[in-house]
Amino acid sequence: MEKSTIALSALLLVIILLFISFFIIKDTKLHGDENVHYGQILQFSKGNYLINSALTTIPGYHILLASIAKISSNSLPFIRLLNFFLSLISIGIFFLLAKKISPSSSALKSIQYTLFPILFPLFFLVYTDVLSLLLVMLAILCAF
Repeated sequence: MEKSTIALSALLLVIILLFISFFIIKDTKLHGDENVHYGQILQFSKGNYLINSALTTIPGYHILLASIAKISSNSLPFIRLLNFFLSLISIGIFFLLAKKISPSSSALKSIQYTLFPILFPLFFLVYTDVLSLLLVMLAILCAF
């Protein structure tokens, strides 16, 4: 079997494991600052655009997720699902960047990105980090 085929198969396996991880965590209680971010999203989706004093970021992430949640569901599992989809997009963008920079090891680097211990837990939680990283990587990809 070719090396790139093995790496792509491993990447697919990691993505399947991400889905399993999401379904394990989607209904758990709020963690850390999630209550601030989730509360802000709920507030925005109800049409109240006052910014929570505990919020430490520009509320673009919150407005985006509130806009989508307003159409569908304000439930915590749904908001986490939206963030999880942003995570999957970020993995795809990272893969495209890695392919431009080092085509021979792009799948392996994508697996490392996906399993990076500092980032991995944020894929499933209501935090702004994944969207921020996604937008930065998208800008870099556009620059290439």
